[in-house]
Amino acid sequence: MFNCLLLHRSYLTNTLLEHFIQRTGCLDLTWTGSYSNEAVQEIRSGKYDLVFLSLPEPDFSMTEDLLSVLREQKSLILSSLYPEQLYSHYQLQRIHFLTEPFPPQQFQQAVEKYITLTESGY
Repeated sequence: MFNCLLLHRSYLTNTLLEHFIQRTGCLDLTWTGSYSNEAVQEIRSGKYDLVFLSLPEPDFSMTEDLLSVLREQKSLILSSLYPEQLYSHYQLQRIHFLTEPFPPQQFQQAVEKYITLTESGY
């Protein structure tokens, strides 16, 4: 079982990511929240194997603190309603990018890629 964290683009959002994470059987969603100082502290705690990030609109400005901690993450899966290239300015290293709405198979491929990387000593 892998511990994971989910950052929503809005604290009111119930995302596809949350739905799919809860159905995997291999991921334990131990924290979920919006872009906040609390999220920065949670990510810094190091209690998470995998971080899911539901990206906001491309013109949203993330704090430098949050960007800094996200850039340090080795295991990051991103999702957005918008194309990936619109987020290149964040300079995030990701395992996979999911364009919403995405099918369960695409989510499963992202998780399998993470598991494969983990098993190979990533």
